[in-house]
Amino acid sequence: MSLRRGFRHFLNVVYVLFNLFLLLCIMFLFDGYSAQLPFKMVLTVLFIQVILFYVSFLRVRVSLYSKNGDMIKKDSGEIVINVAKHGFYPFKKIEFDLKYKNQFEKEYSVKKYVIELGDGKSADEIVKIDDLKCGINEVHIENAVIYDMFGFANVLLGKKRHKGKAEFVVMPKIIDVPIDISLLRYMTEEEAMDYFTDEENEFSDYNIREFRDGDKLNKIHWKLSSKSDEIMVLSDASSSEPFAYVFTDFESDENIYEMLDRCYSECYKLANLSFSHYLAWKGRNGGMKRKLIVDLKTLDDTVIQIMTETRE
Repeated sequence: MSLRRGFRHFLNVVYVLFNLFLLLCIMFLFDGYSAQLPFKMVLTVLFIQVILFYVSFLRVRVSLYSKNGDMIKKDSGEIVINVAKHGFYPFKKIEFDLKYKNQFEKEYSVKKYVIELGDGKSADEIVKIDDLKCGINEVHIENAVIYDMFGFANVLLGKKRHKGKAEFVVMPKIIDVPIDISLLRYMTEEEAMDYFTDEENEFSDYNIREFRDGDKLNKIHWKLSSKSDEIMVLSDASSSEPFAYVFTDFESDENIYEMLDRCYSECYKLANLSFSHYLAWKGRNGGMKRKLIVDLKTLDDTVIQIMTETRE
């Protein structure tokens, strides 16, 4: 790509120099002042516009952001490309490569776009990206080339003139999955204390209380006790009441997108039934983590957290 861009830039320079040389040759053929005047005017205008072009492009800035916000609940998204010229030089167009990638993919998808620039100080173009998959998607611009007012001279905008990248989360699809509440996995808090070992996974405050005379030692919450001045234990209610769990494993051989769609759909149906449950997943350090799902908002927040923590 860089070799082709360099060769193209070389051809543009040769083209400009050839036209200048041709104008000079024609001027020498007409030694009269009145005959040379049109050629001198063209030569002067061309020279001035080239100078203005190479000075004005230094102020150009290109930025992008997601029009749909940080979370998208569909398989397509719209990216707004803003070209701020910070001047009145009439650039003809800008072309660039739009690169985007899902967090579970290794290769970028690349599409080439061209934006025709008007006379204003800035221009916005909405670019639609289809076939997005669930997960954190990042989008950025590369190989942005801006053209002069005539469309034959161009220059490559450096990375310093690209403003970062856009990131957004595409939520899993809601698919038709059968739900049998009786077949879900259930665990009490006492059982969960041995299963969820990640240090960041804390139990809810209403499940924990201070140690009292007569409490069994196996109910002591050692991690919380080590962080406080008191010995903390699981309450009797929390240790005996079982909660339903929906599990997802990012290290399995299953298709990651199908697994996320199914897991999200199960939790979505349970939340719609006002059935509180835990969504559990394996963290980066191998420990199991969980979040209590009580409504659709906590479900979306938890899925975003999972996407962020499992990002490669």
